[in-house]
Amino acid sequence: MRFTKLLPLVLCSALVFCSCDDDDNDDLFRVPSVVETSFSQQYPDATTVKWEKEQDYSTPYMKAQFRKDGVEYEAWYTYEGIWKKTETKYKGDLPIEVLDQLKESYAGYHIDEVKWVEAVSDSFFEIELEKGDNEIEVSILIDGTIIFVSDGKHNIPDDVLQLFEELFPGVSVEEWEKEDYMLKAEFKIDNTEYEVWFSYDGKWVKTESEFTGRLPQVVVDYFDKVYTGYKIDEMKWVKTPEGDFFEIEIEKGNSEITVSILPDGTVIFVSNGNHEIPEDVLAKFDELYPGIVVNKWKRDGLLIRAEFVFNNTKTKAWFTYNGIWVKSESKFTGRLPQAVVDYLNNFYAGYEIDDMKWIETPKGDFFKIEIEKGDSEIKLYIHEDGSPIVSHPDFE
Repeated sequence: MRFTKLLPLVLCSALVFCSCDDDDNDDLFRVPSVVETSFSQQYPDATTVKWEKEQDYSTPYMKAQFRKDGVEYEAWYTYEGIWKKTETKYKGDLPIEVLDQLKESYAGYHIDEVKWVEAVSDSFFEIELEKGDNEIEVSILIDGTIIFVSDGKHNIPDDVLQLFEELFPGVSVEEWEKEDYMLKAEFKIDNTEYEVWFSYDGKWVKTESEFTGRLPQVVVDYFDKVYTGYKIDEMKWVKTPEGDFFEIEIEKGNSEITVSILPDGTVIFVSNGNHEIPEDVLAKFDELYPGIVVNKWKRDGLLIRAEFVFNNTKTKAWFTYNGIWVKSESKFTGRLPQAVVDYLNNFYAGYEIDDMKWIETPKGDFFKIEIEKGDSEIKLYIHEDGSPIVSHPDFE
């Protein structure tokens, strides 16, 4: 692969009061303390920091601008202090796979600007293309895979459109949005508002809809006992591949809390704006990864997911709400055991490896290997000794 080695992210510290560059607000604003803390932990060595308020589609962010070794950086955080992404201008040679993809998909366009983006979900190039009066922004992985295209019209991948039509035949989408590096469709059915999320390769992630019915008595009893004096502000019914649940927003004075709860009254997640993680989950994480700082906590279906860097590798770990570790997953870039190589050669000759991950679970550890040959794509689960996992893991 032909491209200059990507610069590592730099480290820096936060200011307390900052000027706002938004046209609608020229007043000083205060950077939330939780944002300052996250920023200083992630970037303790940064200097000349400037904070701005930003909006990415419908989501507000705090953006820190700073310089390191003559290079400008921008780090984005939610108002709850969760790191979203870091961007820097990219001036090296693009990978040949990226150039080939651009030439094939956007012949006649020329590159106006290139950024390297490191995000929680992935790292990629953000490339602005121009052709006459047409301007396009392409988000593309280093292997040439396009993950998003923005031309003001939100080009939606065919796989996503096809799956949407299968799930909601005949329904018209009012608006498509990019959110958390996923695609979200907003629409109505029988005057009820819906939002459905998809990954870029056409996988359904979740569906949310307004809930106006009567809650199960066991759920009502939970709120009466735990959140006396709070009133319900909004209720949603959330469907995911892992299971369905209520997402209920409650408030009391200036306190706002969102509770995700199963119909049987089992609480699976609580957020008070600071992503309140159960003590059992935090304790288990510290036991498994002592001293490691979590970049982002996220609810993943009925589980809680921690995203962090461990041994210089992006890693994800899943837990149940009561602190039971389910699995950890990290990208594998080393050399496969010979037994695994032999298995691949014997049963999948001619296939190429597209991606490798190392999965650790309480039941045992294994490789998750994606291979391809022409239009054929296969996911394999293989132990270190070369023995395949015939049944699909129930947590994958």
